[in-house]
Amino acid sequence: MEKICAICAKDPTAHSFKKIADKNGMVTFYTKPATATQYKDAENTLKHIENSLQLIGQKKWIWLFDSDGFDAKHAMELGMARSILDLIQNKYNNQLHQIIFINNSWHIKAVIKAGSIALNDSLQSKIKMLDDRVYSVLEFL
Repeated sequence: MEKICAICAKDPTAHSFKKIADKNGMVTFYTKPATATQYKDAENTLKHIENSLQLIGQKKWIWLFDSDGFDAKHAMELGMARSILDLIQNKYNNQLHQIIFINNSWHIKAVIKAGSIALNDSLQSKIKMLDDRVYSVLEFL
């Protein structure tokens, strides 16, 4: 874990961006901000994400974003959201296959709606909101 994040090597709950699958040349990462104890740590969260993406090289990837428990305190971290989206949009968009949002709270829907105006068309087209039921991460492995 230290290759990815020295902080998470000491506290695995610090950040939430974990590789959960790697099959057929497609890597899936899972995020659940409500479980991250350091959800305000923008600088190190960004490093964690970038280190994780660097380790997969040029492979395509999917970002599974579990919004269960995402509430106002997470929605207030707009600077972190902007930094993450800038990183993905400017550096990893070509490898990104899709961002899938599951178990969506109204907070995440508001953040996505407000933030989507700053995204380029390519990144916007890769966002999928699954709102029809409660999902388990196991369905995406």
